[in-house]
Amino acid sequence: MTKSIAQARVPRLLFVHNDVQHFLMHRLPFVAAAARAGYDIHVALPANGDSEPPHMDGVSVHAFTMSRRGMNPIRELGTLLSLIRLYARIRPTIVHHVTIKPIIYGNIAATLTRVPAAVSTFSGLGHMFAQSDRLSRLFQAIIKMMYRAGFRHSRQIAIFENPDDLAEMTRDGTVPEPKARLVLGVGIDVDEYYAMPEPDGVPVVVLASRMLRSKGVEVFVEAAKVIRSRGVRARLALCGRVDAGNPSGIPEAQLAAWAEGGVVEWWGWLPSALSVYERSSVVCLPTLYREGVPRVLMEAASCGRPIIATDVPGCREIVQQGINGLLVPKGDAVALADAIEQLVRDTAQRTAFGQNGREIVRQNFAEKRVMDATVGIYDELVSGIDRGGRPLARR
Repeated sequence: MTKSIAQARVPRLLFVHNDVQHFLMHRLPFVAAAARAGYDIHVALPANGDSEPPHMDGVSVHAFTMSRRGMNPIRELGTLLSLIRLYARIRPTIVHHVTIKPIIYGNIAATLTRVPAAVSTFSGLGHMFAQSDRLSRLFQAIIKMMYRAGFRHSRQIAIFENPDDLAEMTRDGTVPEPKARLVLGVGIDVDEYYAMPEPDGVPVVVLASRMLRSKGVEVFVEAAKVIRSRGVRARLALCGRVDAGNPSGIPEAQLAAWAEGGVVEWWGWLPSALSVYERSSVVCLPTLYREGVPRVLMEAASCGRPIIATDVPGCREIVQQGINGLLVPKGDAVALADAIEQLVRDTAQRTAFGQNGREIVRQNFAEKRVMDATVGIYDELVSGIDRGGRPLARR
């Protein structure tokens, strides 16, 4: 599965991610774009028994040890040591970390093993940074301290997917401002996610995401109960992957119970995202935490669907209030029900929001724009360096 780790004459790029399925769903276009630009591609993903790293043609795939649950000190040290061993063996020219633990431990490992350059993508600051209680503020301070340790690497850039997160992390120097860049979202192929007509019949409102409490699944279910009590003619459905490895995961038995009780429909996971949008009239994401820019909302908007989301960083970048969708307060099931009812009852507004949303994606979130910006950052960092101080050849 893994190519020889010989000295490369081209820049060796290592992607490090915390979740196999999330990587396959969101990061493969980055792999392809970097390969087209002439990088020797390696990918590191956690091997946790239930989700082994996949085989990818032309890509060297490596496993490392990491738990997404909790902060057991022994396990966390194991993650750091696993990445140190991996970097020492692969000897990448540049490493690209995505999500919290790979950023924290990967940057420390990159510094200790003298990886020449590093990129870190903050795909949202997560649930912890959406809280303001004393304990959450303590954990925020600890996490920022760990980020600072990693960002001592001299040749490094942090990519933020929305301006709120960039401002949060640069305001107090957690990430030095010269090392911070804004690249909106992960990019959408607007030809693949084409404008499609709304299905006939009763309007269908879908929450499409991983089935997590932190994604607002329980809020959506409560909103469905309100909609039902008002006698609004609408079908509300949950669609997505059950994530047993996430502390916020909702068991499939609970999802089935909601469906059996007639509260919502439970579609499970559908392999084609397009099939979800073909069956929907409105797409919701009542997330409870700070997202990067949620891909599901970009995809839905590109397909001409009106969108409803929480008024939090990340969602605000794609949902423009009253133009392509509606924003609602975090955790407010009644406000969510109000927004759903408004769109369900107004066909003309759904149509207008859908048309506006597709244009917003075309202008701001097209895949080529995001890929070009990201590869440009790689090129900037590796320009003129290799382990021996010689210029790097390109394919």
